[in-house]
Amino acid sequence: MIHAPPMSKSEAIGHMTVAVLATVIGVGIVTGVTVLFQSRGEPLGQLVAAERACGAHEYVSDLQKCMSAWLAAQQETQVAHR
Repeated sequence: MIHAPPMSKSEAIGHMTVAVLATVIGVGIVTGVTVLFQSRGEPLGQLVAAERACGAHEYVSDLQKCMSAWLAAQQETQVAHR
C-alpha cells in the first residue's frame, strides 16, 4: 500500500486560502444576484397577480399593456392607502 507524503504546512495554508477565497466569491455572487432581483422592477407576486388579472388577452402586446395598467392602478391604490 502506497501512502501519499504528508502535506506541508505551506500547502495546507494555500489550500485553506483558496477555499476561503472561493467561498467569499460565491457568497458575493449570490448576494449580488439577490440584490438585483429585489431592487429591479415589480415584486414577483404583483407580476403574477397582474398576469392572472389580464389572462384573457391573446396577444403579448395587449397582455403587457393590460399588466402595466393593472400595476399602475395597484400602485395608485397603495399610495392613496398610505
